[in-house]
Amino acid sequence: MSEKQSLLQAVGALPDDASWSEITNTLLLLLARRGSGTDYASLYRTQLTAEQLAEYANPKGDLRLDDVIAELETRHPA
Repeated sequence: MSEKQSLLQAVGALPDDASWSEITNTLLLLLARRGSGTDYASLYRTQLTAEQLAEYANPKGDLRLDDVIAELETRHPA
């Protein structure tokens, strides 16, 4: 089954009155099962704000953005 077909099947199995939250959770679960570490890194990268990026570029603690992305890329789907 192609990735697109998996996506359509997962969303199609939801009830007609499914909320955006339920739809999003279903899609994230599908990504967790079939996606790659790079997919995770891309997803998290799109959620970072300019302020968060600035903090990672000049961290207050021990975490750096490059380290976080590298860790996400090495994770295996659940």
